[in-house]
Amino acid sequence: MKICFVVNPIAGIGGRIGLKGSDNLCYYSIKEYAFPLSPIKCRRFLKCINRKILGDIVFLTASGEMGEQYLRESGLKFEIVYTPKKHTDRTDTINTVKECIEKNCELVVFIGGDGTARDVFVATKNIVPIIGVPAGVKVYSGVFGFTPQDSARLIEKYVLGEAQIVEREIIDADEEMLRKGIIRLKVFGYSKTISFPGFLQPTKTSFHGITEEENKLSIAKYVAENLEDGVLYILGPGSTVKKICEYLGLRKDELSVDLYANKRIIARNVDEKTILEYIKRFKRVKIIVTPIGRQGFIFGRGNQEISPFVLERVDKEDIVVVSTKQKLMETPFLRVDTGDEKIDNKFKGYIRVVVDYNEEKIVRVK
Repeated sequence: MKICFVVNPIAGIGGRIGLKGSDNLCYYSIKEYAFPLSPIKCRRFLKCINRKILGDIVFLTASGEMGEQYLRESGLKFEIVYTPKKHTDRTDTINTVKECIEKNCELVVFIGGDGTARDVFVATKNIVPIIGVPAGVKVYSGVFGFTPQDSARLIEKYVLGEAQIVEREIIDADEEMLRKGIIRLKVFGYSKTISFPGFLQPTKTSFHGITEEENKLSIAKYVAENLEDGVLYILGPGSTVKKICEYLGLRKDELSVDLYANKRIIARNVDEKTILEYIKRFKRVKIIVTPIGRQGFIFGRGNQEISPFVLERVDKEDIVVVSTKQKLMETPFLRVDTGDEKIDNKFKGYIRVVVDYNEEKIVRVK
């Protein structure tokens, strides 16, 4: 069996520096302070490959950082079918996938986010299924494993004939609008992918309605009444966290990470570096976050400014998770996927989630 394997070498680059994504960014102009996630996620994915099941698979790939270097490190069988430009872009992804299809690959595995998913979908024309290893800032589409490990399990199930072929949405966001704090998602198309219970993430969902807004207001009132002076609060993205600020009479973008202390916002739309600088000034730090609807991620997706370096400085007991009851009903588990296994394990187990005024629920973090 032949499997196409393509890496977006700059996937996730915009996360920690607060740029909301890597579409249309030139990595080579910001590489001094940028941090792509694809190398970490790629190596973790390949480390999880079961050699007994996939040892005879031939991975078709591009040379260099678009696949070859990682497959060479892993010892898996591979064949180079495309040589990208020195400074790679989306056309290299598309051309790699097209070459793989010409050579009769049965499946396309890509390392990236929603932008990469869109490019892979364009190249495949939905001829073969695709599966994404989550490494981007935006990972809203329904063709990704929950984690790199889950993506590896999905491929194993596919090779063993135990997975289903389904069609899921390719969703992408307008990054220029995201950088202005406006969510504008659109369904780009429906792609074949592989599904097995517990491994393939659902598409991101937003929840609306009068009852939902009343629930958010009750949560906001409770959290606001329990904020402590002298504590630095890192406020994650999301409409529920935004509602807390509105209750306090403060402005907050729904997509930004902001810093609050002593009854005011002290820094807006911060990046990892700024967060770390402010942490040094306070004896205690808390983080307020809300999970992504249906997917359940509290760290590692959509708030990568809150990086492993930030999280290692915050106790699990100082994480305040807020979620409406409807969202939590459709999100059975919470998840972390920061790219740092030690940090991920730190927050696994069980955590309290504020679901209403003076009402909490204990939820498992996977």
